[in-house]
Amino acid sequence: MMKIKQYLLTFLLISLSGCALAKSQPPVLDNEIEPFPVGLYVAIPTNDSMEIPPFNVNDKTQTYFLMESHIGEDNQEYSYSTVSGQFMETHTHTEVKEESETITFTAKLPFFTSTRQLFRFYTIYKNEQGQYYTQMSESVLMDMGSGAIKFEYDTNQTVNGVNRQKSIIFDIGLKSYDPLQSLQLIMMNEQYEVIDTLVIKEESDIPIGEDIAYVLIEEVRLNIENKTVKTLTMVDANQLKDIPYYHTMITSPDYPRGMVVGLKLYK
Repeated sequence: MMKIKQYLLTFLLISLSGCALAKSQPPVLDNEIEPFPVGLYVAIPTNDSMEIPPFNVNDKTQTYFLMESHIGEDNQEYSYSTVSGQFMETHTHTEVKEESETITFTAKLPFFTSTRQLFRFYTIYKNEQGQYYTQMSESVLMDMGSGAIKFEYDTNQTVNGVNRQKSIIFDIGLKSYDPLQSLQLIMMNEQYEVIDTLVIKEESDIPIGEDIAYVLIEEVRLNIENKTVKTLTMVDANQLKDIPYYHTMITSPDYPRGMVVGLKLYK
């Protein structure tokens, strides 16, 4: 029998209407196989509508985590994970013992201090036909501050006559941000003289010229007191020849492509 544990810290729970739950499909099971989650799907409504976009594994703008496995040519089972959408600072850890297997996925989701943000969490399952379906786990409304929500699913399985416990843990933290007003790159030479500036408004891959020694990433945000706050991140452009620099840009609530936008600097 699978046991489900949920932990909720610093959140206000929202009651759900029947139309929200109607999006979840019933499990397709036989009498011997108990469903076990393969991932977590987070719906982030942008308005008051109760309509939830159906989970689509091919839509990379959706926020989800999937942990799946396949049988290789050597008949060994190999696991792999996929992370998409608004998840930040993600990490997947698998601990395998003789009597148990535990998968732990940790991540953060951004929300804005100036708005009330609703998050709906769904566990993802996969039926025998290879089709994904979801079941509601929790609905959370964030006002201010940060917190974490944790789901743990346990089941017992018999593998080659041996009873083993299998667990999957979703440990999701929420991190508050002030809405972004502007982001620009300030290019400087070895003498720290400004050579050029570039305003960034979209997800971008930016080539950095050979004459640029340093890049300042300047972000200006509007805090809860309606005051502007500026942050600067210094990037050594000489190191970009070996390893590109990736910057996660947390935008504003009305940004059409979502809150998390990637910025890549390279030479």
